[in-house]
Amino acid sequence: MGCLREDMSGCETIEGEGLVIHFAYTNEKGVDEFASRVDQVDLYVFDEGGYYLSNHSYNARKLSEFQGSDNLNLEPGTYHIICWGNVYGNDILPQLTEDMMVHSARISYTETAVGGDSLYYAPRKTSTSLNDFPLYEITVPEKGKEEVTLEFMTTYYALNVYVKGLKDYIGSYNQNPYIEVKGLPESYDFHLRLGEYNRNFTRISQTVTVEGQNYAHSSFLTRYIERENPVEICVIRSTTQEVVHSVNLQEILQASNYVLKIGVYADINVYIEFLPDGSVEVSLKITGWNNTGVSPGI
Repeated sequence: MGCLREDMSGCETIEGEGLVIHFAYTNEKGVDEFASRVDQVDLYVFDEGGYYLSNHSYNARKLSEFQGSDNLNLEPGTYHIICWGNVYGNDILPQLTEDMMVHSARISYTETAVGGDSLYYAPRKTSTSLNDFPLYEITVPEKGKEEVTLEFMTTYYALNVYVKGLKDYIGSYNQNPYIEVKGLPESYDFHLRLGEYNRNFTRISQTVTVEGQNYAHSSFLTRYIERENPVEICVIRSTTQEVVHSVNLQEILQASNYVLKIGVYADINVYIEFLPDGSVEVSLKITGWNNTGVSPGI
């Protein structure tokens, strides 16, 4: 049998036997921040051969009570378990059947989403590559009790675009531009490998103030963006739908000597300023986790 709880006193194991799994998200200081990062978990169970068996969902109430789940009712043996955290609705989890293998399972954006969810994944990967992740194995013992911890990791970035100085008037009112981001990765498979870069997202920007300066701003939650990528950011006049400037993300990452880390959340902040002389200045700043906690559906 399997049991996922923070407080294991309520686990219905027979004389202490079975499998107990703990959920955790450990920060760089070694502190478990799972409760402030993840408030929804979808857990998938595959058999030893990688074939789908079952899936289980745990909402914020269950996680606050147990930081985990009730008994998984697994017979003794070897299994593969994969978890997704914070799938709020901007992403689609697959509908799996018993004849499907873990290799074919994929999580993708919805058709209308302007960005993904604040996704988390377990078990945490330690590799620096997205292409070399073996399946995680877990064992339900025939006798005795086995305890393991599933460490979660972040699997998304926030791509923030800030535009300043673009003149686009209707009467006396300056209009905020649309921001289009092309070539964002559309999906992960259940090994956390990226799918094809073939999704474009467009949204109207909103005025924000940063260090006393007003910017038109749009934010996109996205899958990992690797150093080699086709992502392009376009600034579009809202009055004419004209693309007035585009930025190649790969070029500015390389020019700024930034290397994005796997499993570490980042705010990718792109600043695009239209200067009075007609030129455009682009700068890039990447910052880490902002410690704002869980914000469902952002």
